[in-house]
Amino acid sequence: LYAPLAQTVGLAPLGCELEAVSYRRLFPGHVSRLGAWFDAVWPDAHQLLPRLIAELRAAVEEAPSLHGLLAEVTVTGRVKTVPSTLRKLLRDVDDVEAVRDVLALRLVLAPSVGAAAELAASLEQPTLSRPEAEALLCYAAYKQVVTRWREEPGRFKDFVA
Repeated sequence: LYAPLAQTVGLAPLGCELEAVSYRRLFPGHVSRLGAWFDAVWPDAHQLLPRLIAELRAAVEEAPSLHGLLAEVTVTGRVKTVPSTLRKLLRDVDDVEAVRDVLALRLVLAPSVGAAAELAASLEQPTLSRPEAEALLCYAAYKQVVTRWREEPGRFKDFVA
């Protein structure tokens, strides 16, 4: 009761800690096994994450198809926690091996001032709206992602369209 309430009123770190304590109390065996699974499967996840963030940022910033079209590139990431994995297992999946988002990256693009006009010209279109230009930039950045990391069939979630 208190964990979701804390998260709802803007105290997410406290809510996460309350959730973790609750899970350790309610499901001690599951939490222990999940912790061991994380240590076996992703022992270096926290060291790997900064390298992946830097790699993605560099790939997008250096991509010829995006040259001059971006004012800002922000990449953040997270390593899934044992409590959030347990929540996912209780809610969605039956097997821990089905959890595919142990590491996650978020890429946020800010188009340059003239990006819509430049894209319209390169596509031989009279104009492009800002949302159309932003969508094209997102898909171009997505191409940078799939050239570096294998896309898992059936797992693509189109948050742009």
